[in-house]
Amino acid sequence: MRKKSLLWQLYPSYLMIIILCLTGIGWYVSGVFRDFYFNQVREDLSARAKLVRFHVKNLSEPLNSQRVDPICKKLGRLISTRITIILPSGVVIGDSEKDPTLMDNHATRPEIRKALKGYTGASTRFSRTLRTRMMYVAIPLRSGDKITGVIRTSKPLSAIEKTLSEIRTKIIIGSLGAILFSALLCFVVSRRISKPVRTLSEGAERFAHGNLEYRISLPPSASSEFHILAETMNRMAKELELKIYELAQQGNELKTVLTSMSEGVVALDLDKRVILLNGAAARLFNVDCTKAQGKLLEELTRDTGIQSVVDKVISEKKPEYTEVQLRENSKKYLLIHATPLESIREKLVVGVLLVFNDITRLKQAEEIRKDFVANVSHELRTPITAIKGAAETLLDQKTNMNTDDYERFLKIIVRNTSRIGRIVEDLLILSQLEKWPERFAVEFEQINLSTLLLKAKDACSIYAEKKRIDIEVFCGNDLTVLGNPHFLEQALINLIDNAIKYSPSGSKVIVKCEKSEDEVIIRVIDQGCGIPPEHLPRVFERFYRVDKGRSRDEGGTGLGLAIVKHVAYLHHGRVKVESTPGEGSIFSIHIPRASSG
Repeated sequence: MRKKSLLWQLYPSYLMIIILCLTGIGWYVSGVFRDFYFNQVREDLSARAKLVRFHVKNLSEPLNSQRVDPICKKLGRLISTRITIILPSGVVIGDSEKDPTLMDNHATRPEIRKALKGYTGASTRFSRTLRTRMMYVAIPLRSGDKITGVIRTSKPLSAIEKTLSEIRTKIIIGSLGAILFSALLCFVVSRRISKPVRTLSEGAERFAHGNLEYRISLPPSASSEFHILAETMNRMAKELELKIYELAQQGNELKTVLTSMSEGVVALDLDKRVILLNGAAARLFNVDCTKAQGKLLEELTRDTGIQSVVDKVISEKKPEYTEVQLRENSKKYLLIHATPLESIREKLVVGVLLVFNDITRLKQAEEIRKDFVANVSHELRTPITAIKGAAETLLDQKTNMNTDDYERFLKIIVRNTSRIGRIVEDLLILSQLEKWPERFAVEFEQINLSTLLLKAKDACSIYAEKKRIDIEVFCGNDLTVLGNPHFLEQALINLIDNAIKYSPSGSKVIVKCEKSEDEVIIRVIDQGCGIPPEHLPRVFERFYRVDKGRSRDEGGTGLGLAIVKHVAYLHHGRVKVESTPGEGSIFSIHIPRASSG
C-alpha cells in the first residue's frame, strides 16, 4: 500500500481538529444561548406568576372557580401569558385559556408538586391541551404558613425555538466559513511544515542513490530543527563521500595489487564458493575472471590436494602451507598459503584465502641445476680419469717405459686437458651470455653478414678439409645486421662445426642468409644422419647429446647448441631446428629486423 505524504497526514488531522473544535464550540454556544433564553423565559414567567399572586392573594378562602377564573382570563389577556391556578388537590380552578372544569387534575405535574412543597417549580414539556411545547413555572400561593394553591404561568416555546434555530443556523454558517478559512490556512501551514521534510527526503533519496555531492538547502522560513537536520545530513553526506572515496581508493589499490601480483589469489566462503579471484589465479585455472565469482572450488579445480588444504583450514582454523603437484597437469607445481578469513565483529571464520605461487619454473630450474651438475660431473670425470690414469702410469713406469709409450700417455694427458679447457671455455661463454642484460654489457654494431659467414667458414675449413666436406656460403654482400660480431661468429662456428661433425665425408654444408619482412634468417644445412623427432625439443639444452658416444669421440663439449640459443636470445631472436632422420638437418638463427640494417 502506498504511504501518504506528510502533507496529507498533517492537513486532514489539523482540519479534523479544527472541525471538532468548531463543532464543539458551536454546540456549546448553542446550548449557552438556549439556556440563556430558557432562563430568561423562566424568570419572566416567575415574575408574572408573582404578579398574578399579588392580584389573587386578597381573595377570601376558600378559592373557587367563580372568583379566580375570570381574573386568570383577564390577566392572561393583559400579559399575553397563560395563567392557571390549581388547588393543592390538583383541581384546576382557573385558566386563562381553557374551561377549568374540562381540564385534568394537575397534581402529578412536576412543577405543581415542587410548588406544593414551597419552592418555585419549572418544567418544559409538550402540552396536549395546546398541542405545543410549553414552559411552565409554578409558585405556591400562601395564606400565612399554609399553601392554599399554586399559581402557574406558561408560555409557548415556539418563538424561542425559532430564535434559537436562527442562532444555530448563524453559528453553523459561521462555523462553515471558519472551517473553509481554516482549511486553507491548515493547507498552507501543513505545506509549510511538510515542504522542508519533503526537501530533506529528496536529499536523502539522492544520497541513497549515490549523489553525495548534492547539498540540501532549506528556505529561511523553515524551523531551526529542520536547518540543524539539513546541516547534519549535508555533513554526513560529505563524510560519507570522503569515506567512500577512501574505500574506492583502497579498493583500486587492492585491485591493482591483486592484478599485478604474479601469485594467484582466491577467496572462498565456508561453502567453498569463490568470493574473489585475481587474474593470475584465473590464468592458473584457465577460467574467466569476471564469471568465476560464485562458482564452487570444484568448478575451478578438482585437485584433491587443494581441496584437502581448504578443508583443513576450515576445520582447524589455522594457516596452512603446503606444496602440491596438480594432478590435472603433472608438470605444474604450486606452493599454497591458505589462511582463514575472519569477520570483523564476531571474529568468526567466514572463509578461506588461498595464495598460489607457481613454482614450476623453480622446480624446472632445480631439475636443470641437478642435470647440469650431473652432466658437468659426467663430462669432466672422463677426461680427468684419463689424465689421472695416464699420470699414474707415467709415475709408476717412469724407469721401465719406452719412448713411444711415454709419448702416448703424454698425448692422452694433453688431449683430455684440452677437452677440459674447451668445456670450461664454453661454460664461461654461457655464463657471460646468461648474465646479460643484468650485469653484462654487450656492444652492438652493424655487421656485414657475408663477411661474418666467410670468417666462420675459414675457422672451420681445416676440419672440413680433413673430412673432405665443402662449405658453401650464400649471402648478399649488402645484407647487414645489428649485433655483436664475436658472439655471432662463435654461434655460426658452432653450427658449422656441428654440421661437419655429423655429415659424411664427401658431402657439403650450406650456409645461407635470407631476409623476410620482419627478420633476417641464417640457415646452416647439412646432409648428415639427421635427428630423431623425440630429440628435437631438447637439442639446445646444455650437455644434451643425441648420440653420446659419437659426440664425445668427435670432441664435442655438449654446450655448442646451448651457446647458439643464448646468442640468438642476446640479439632478441630465436633458434629453430628442422631435421629428417637419414636426410640431414637445418639449424636456423632468426634475428628481428628491428635489430638489423
